[in-house]
Amino acid sequence: NFDEDKAKAPDKVEGEGDDVVYPPFLDKNVEDLELSVRSANCLKNADIQYIGQLVQKTDAEMLKTKNFGRKSLNEIKALLAEHDLTLGMKVEGWKSPGESEEDVVEE
Repeated sequence: NFDEDKAKAPDKVEGEGDDVVYPPFLDKNVEDLELSVRSANCLKNADIQYIGQLVQKTDAEMLKTKNFGRKSLNEIKALLAEHDLTLGMKVEGWKSPGESEEDVVEE
């Protein structure tokens, strides 16, 4: 359904003009990745809610997260690779859905 050439640059898609449009997958919640309980809890404790936040983290940053080890790292990297994404991506200008909306949920 898509050209392989387009899949090679998933971090940003050129739109009309100078606007950069990021894949909508970055706006998805990390819970959509179907991670193990340990990995999901580590991301929650690290306050990583969206895939766009996750891909900006490096391997080293992730390994500094409490209870996050090589097994969790490899699991996340494999799931991201299925969507042509990696850790340590530059997605400058990307904002999480919570940041771009005016109606922030209050607790």
